[in-house]
Amino acid sequence: MRPTVWDFSNGRDELTKLNAMFFYPKFEGFAGTLPTLTEIRRIGVQHILPILRLPPITAINETVLVAHVRSGDIFGTENGIANVHSGYVPPPVSFYAKAMQDSGCSKLLIVTEPDMRNPVLAILRARFRADVQSQTMAEDLATLVSARKLCIGNSTFSWAAFLISPFADEVFMPAATIFSQPPPDPPVRIRKYMFRRYSRPFEWTSSPGQLRSMVTHPIRYVVETR
Repeated sequence: MRPTVWDFSNGRDELTKLNAMFFYPKFEGFAGTLPTLTEIRRIGVQHILPILRLPPITAINETVLVAHVRSGDIFGTENGIANVHSGYVPPPVSFYAKAMQDSGCSKLLIVTEPDMRNPVLAILRARFRADVQSQTMAEDLATLVSARKLCIGNSTFSWAAFLISPFADEVFMPAATIFSQPPPDPPVRIRKYMFRRYSRPFEWTSSPGQLRSMVTHPIRYVVETR
C-alpha cells in the first residue's frame, strides 16, 4: 500500500504557498484525513512548522492575548480589483473586547496587515492600549504561532497558525466560519462566540452599514456557545 503524500508547496516557496493557497485545499484536505485536533496539531508542529523557516519562536506570556485582525482585501479592492469575499465576515470590535474579558489577559497584541483598513483597529488600540504588529509574513506568522492565548477571526491563515502552534492552549474564535473544524479535544480549549444581530457568512459586502456595525455592535450580543 503506497503512503499518501501531501505536497504543500506545489513547487513554490513554502511561505509563498502559505500566503496563497496553504489552507485551501491543501491543509484542509490533509487535516480531514486525521481523527482529532490533537493529531492534526501534532503533525503540524512536527512536520509542517519546521519547513516554514520562521524566525525563532518563544512562547508569549499567558497574560498577553494575541489577536489576528484581518484587514486588506475583505474591505474593498486590492491592486485596483474588487476582492470582497462574502464568506469572510470580519468580527466586530465587541468580539475582541469579549475575548479580552474572558481570557483574563492584561495586554493585547494585534497582528494585522499594513493597510490598517479594518475599522476596529483604532478602537482596540485606544481602548486596550494594544500593540499592533504588521511586519513580514514570516514574522507575523511567528508571533501568532508563539501565542498561548490566541484570538482569531474568520481567517484560514490564523486558524492554520493555530494548527502548527506548539504553544496555544486557549483559542477564541467566531462560531460561524466558512472553514471546517474538527471537534476540540484536550488539552487545548477552543472558545467559540456567536454574534447576534450581525452579518452572517456570505452576507459580507463591506457596505457602509456593515462597517458601522463593526464598531457599534454591543458586547451583550457576543455570546459564547458550546
